[in-house]
Amino acid sequence: MTELATCLIGRWMHSHEEDTDTTEIYRPEEYAFPPARGRTGYEFMPDGQAIYIGIAAADGSTETHGRWELDADDRVSVTAEDPRIERRVLHVQDCSPDKLVLSR
Repeated sequence: MTELATCLIGRWMHSHEEDTDTTEIYRPEEYAFPPARGRTGYEFMPDGQAIYIGIAAADGSTETHGRWELDADDRVSVTAEDPRIERRVLHVQDCSPDKLVLSR
């Protein structure tokens, strides 16, 4: 696994077609995804800013800004600026330039 703090940088979209019972798969935004009615994802910036990408009512995207930080070698916390959105803790199984694997 590439160093997590470096590997995370970029915009990752959920490739739900590749999920398993125990993992969620994310791919870089430019990945050739099959058609979908919307995709969730995350964008991690080097300065600790983050964006949670959600699915809008009309199948478009919504973006909620926040912050991210490493809690451990394999755990990332994402906190939204919107207090209605709970802090998310992502457990990273693997990270490479073309694939981010999270535990469910």
